[in-house]
Amino acid sequence: MKKNIFLGFCILFLLAVSVSAVTQNYETSAVSRIVGETPAEMENQLKTKDINLRHATIYQAEYPFYKTNEIIKDQFGSERNDMRENQDNIYTPLPPDILLDQEDFDQFRQNELFYVESGRKLNLDADELRPVFEDTNPLFILNADHSGLAIPGKESFIRSLAEDSTIIAPNFHRSVEFPRALLCNLRSSGRTAGETFRQARNNYHWGTDNKGELIGLTLFSYHLYGNPLSALRIPNYDEHAIKQYCQNYMVDYSSEQIISPYSKVSLKAAYGEQEAAYKSQQEPYTKRVKVNLGNHSIYNMGNYSLLLLDGASQDYTRDNLLLPNRIDSHEFPLKTIISDVSLASLDDHVDITIDDIPEWSERMVDRNCWENTKEAGIEFSHSFTEDTEAVIARINPVEIINCEKGEFRLYKTMTYEIKYFPYSPVLIENVEYPDVVIPEDTIDINVSLKNIVQNPVDGRLVIKYDNKIVAKKDIKTDQDDLSLRFKAPSDEGMNHYTLEFIQDNESKTKTSFDVDIAIINAELIIPHAQSSDIDAELHMYNYLDRDLKVAVKSSLYSGDEPFNSENYDKILSPGHNIITVPYHGLIAENKIYRPVIDIFYEGRLKTLTNSILLNQKPYLEHIDDAVVKEEEDVSIIVSASDEDGDELEYHIDDLRFTRVGDNKFVWSTGKGDAGEYEFEITVSDGYESASQKFNVLVNDVKEDEEEDEEKPICSKNSDCGINEFTGDPLCSSGNVYQGYITYECVNPGESSAECMNNTEEKIRYICEDSCSDGECVSIACSSDSDCGTDNYHSSSFCKEDDVYREYREYSCSSPGTSDARCSYEDKDKLITGCSEDCEQGLCVELEIECYSDSDCGDDDWTGLRYCKDEDSYRKYKDYECVNPGTAESRCE
Repeated sequence: MKKNIFLGFCILFLLAVSVSAVTQNYETSAVSRIVGETPAEMENQLKTKDINLRHATIYQAEYPFYKTNEIIKDQFGSERNDMRENQDNIYTPLPPDILLDQEDFDQFRQNELFYVESGRKLNLDADELRPVFEDTNPLFILNADHSGLAIPGKESFIRSLAEDSTIIAPNFHRSVEFPRALLCNLRSSGRTAGETFRQARNNYHWGTDNKGELIGLTLFSYHLYGNPLSALRIPNYDEHAIKQYCQNYMVDYSSEQIISPYSKVSLKAAYGEQEAAYKSQQEPYTKRVKVNLGNHSIYNMGNYSLLLLDGASQDYTRDNLLLPNRIDSHEFPLKTIISDVSLASLDDHVDITIDDIPEWSERMVDRNCWENTKEAGIEFSHSFTEDTEAVIARINPVEIINCEKGEFRLYKTMTYEIKYFPYSPVLIENVEYPDVVIPEDTIDINVSLKNIVQNPVDGRLVIKYDNKIVAKKDIKTDQDDLSLRFKAPSDEGMNHYTLEFIQDNESKTKTSFDVDIAIINAELIIPHAQSSDIDAELHMYNYLDRDLKVAVKSSLYSGDEPFNSENYDKILSPGHNIITVPYHGLIAENKIYRPVIDIFYEGRLKTLTNSILLNQKPYLEHIDDAVVKEEEDVSIIVSASDEDGDELEYHIDDLRFTRVGDNKFVWSTGKGDAGEYEFEITVSDGYESASQKFNVLVNDVKEDEEEDEEKPICSKNSDCGINEFTGDPLCSSGNVYQGYITYECVNPGESSAECMNNTEEKIRYICEDSCSDGECVSIACSSDSDCGTDNYHSSSFCKEDDVYREYREYSCSSPGTSDARCSYEDKDKLITGCSEDCEQGLCVELEIECYSDSDCGDDDWTGLRYCKDEDSYRKYKDYECVNPGTAESRCE
């Protein structure tokens, strides 16, 4: 008897974060689930080691969430496949479930991010899809109700595909915000799947409104299935591009300390008697923040109207009014004591009446007014990351005066104060470091510090690897040159470094970064369309500034048996190199081959593996149901394709159908055939097959004629047509509008019934920034500071016998518009004027041998007298300084 097994497998990663807190509530472990019917299946789930997300597919069956879409678009660009099942607006009723099949995965690639968004049940044909994922290592983020269920003995998405995929999905409750927290936490390097999932859970908990998002239920519902130790990264990760959509989700919260309200908690209650006594002897620093919100407007969407506010976004909290809000974050070094955070003033108010403002409940609905009045204000929370702590201000600028009447008061100016006792005088604001460095080469690090006290202080920057100091520098916190240099290790690999600011022999604040130590990086790419003869591409990047000789051994395995082996000697030029690796004579019946590439170079070895999947299953396109009358023909044309180019054979499981040609089947109905029928069509390539069922309805001729005489044109609006958006979208008032056609049945059910329709422009999408050519667009920047912080970009170098560094200045062109673009200019900036000379970016003192002839010696007679041509001679030594006063000076 087969036993069903369901196991939970947990890997713990403890964070060393020291805090003195009144309350603590955070996750410090990365947890995943392993499911399967056999130990082998569960073991396979732990074999995935690296997931480098190079392509993304978005599948949405409903109303798209703009911010989530934009994050994926900005991270993957053209390497993205968008699919939408339903193009109607959010008020249109949807079918009860959503079916994913082979067609949805046509563009599936190795290391794919597949994001599914649906408010309905998720189904799939697991037998069709399983071969697609066996060797591609995909990451699924499923945001559909119950899509994460894995019940022993019952088929489910998780049980079918978790063996070959990494999946994050809810087993019960679906959240709007949690997938965005996940996408905001994907990075270019340095995190495992488990750490990413843990960080997303923590900052979702502290960055989401507790009242509307059902945080506890969400965290209880979502699970990670797969190896939590697999490295999960986006190679082309761009933090700046997604920052505007992630708000405080960009912060990786690992713990939370809340003292609320701050104004009612004493230092003694929060931090203990001894520390309170010490802090009470000095005055705290005060950071005063004034928030000036922009212009407001009211936009009518047909059924509802929204209050839009520049500098704020809509609050999609469940069961709350869809009003604007804003989140600000203020970072401080760890161990900073936040003694008080308070709202100072609410100013510049405007009274507004909106009769048809909606409530948010997965979509816009009529408001219930759970609270008829609610004050405007700011909610504060105090949060921690692994390197910093932050004060989070959730700003609600709208006072609800009377919800039922739609009366509101908007405050456009808010002022609040943060009082704090700093443990560290500086915050490490930014660290610039190279992504890849050659073994034993120099690693240059540039650091940006932010003073959080009034006056600069002395201290030391220290870089550690494996708890050993590799670089240090004594600094003053206001100096420009905050660079360090150290030697990379001889071994290749991803190295984790810690940067600390030391004052009085005590570490005040720190952060970390990763540097890849490598001579080459390589990837074996197998073409998507596979046959018995394929040419794979071995991509190798040579980081050296010279040619590199490599020996490549290519081995191919069928199961555990070697199929063939070849050796290549290649010379890699600096940069990107591509080598074609042929795999010929593959046998379709074997289905799967495993290529292994061993690369030998300079006494080192790098090994790559991949898979070749043969005999792709034929794809059968959708077959529509048929409706005919008695004595009419049922004609079914079957359309199918096979990626291998195999000859296809079609079959229908009923003798009433006659084949006409290769892919057409005809049934000539007769009298007495009235009824409903179900048939199945199968297509085979000789090795595997695909099947699909369809229905045929044969109507009785007499009954149809009687019904046609009595049946009115329409009995309800939907008989005339489906309300939907139509025509090309356009921009108006900064949002996307589109024609919306509605149908009406006049005199429904009567003989005089007739259909009418009307088309009017309605808002389709609310753009958070701007609109262009009928699409929401993001404003790249509103000021130079949005593009980046001006900083030194290079290590020191010599120019005109002085020390210079490249200084990068960022600028924003056409700020605040859809044409806004960020750019930068690098300028050589003088760091130190050398009194004598400069070598390798450092001032040096010249070694000058002589300035004049006298420095070489005194001219004088030397040696004994001797006779020459009957005269007396003696040698006279005459000293000379060649190139006097220069580094090339010498005595002769």
